[in-house]
Amino acid sequence: MNWVGRRENNRRGAILLVVMVCLSVAIALAASLLKAGLMEHTLLVEQEHEAQARRLAESGVERAAARLRADPDYTGETWEVSTTALGGPSPGVVEIRVESMPDEPVVQVTAQADYPAGRAGRARRVKQIKVNVTSPGDER
Repeated sequence: MNWVGRRENNRRGAILLVVMVCLSVAIALAASLLKAGLMEHTLLVEQEHEAQARRLAESGVERAAARLRADPDYTGETWEVSTTALGGPSPGVVEIRVESMPDEPVVQVTAQADYPAGRAGRARRVKQIKVNVTSPGDER
């Protein structure tokens, strides 16, 4: 083989090496962008779950306050909120507890909300309020 043939083979080898390096860089960049995108998606889903759990907990204490106005003997419930009611892909659940306060005309309402209900990646939020249970005629 003459020196022209070797030179052409060296040039082809160098071009192949440059192409392989460029391809490797492109693959590494694509993998990095994919990983960043997946992490961002996971973060957004977690934030959505936390916001929905917070809203459910707030709705739970409001529900309990309304029930207490209608029935002073209301002690709480497990409120299962359907996907239809939430307008989303998953149901939620709210545990509502009503505890009397000794020697006080108020009760403490605690609402613990889980969204999505029954899943490992759920968000949990708790909200507490005190509700006056005396009727206007009882106050002196």
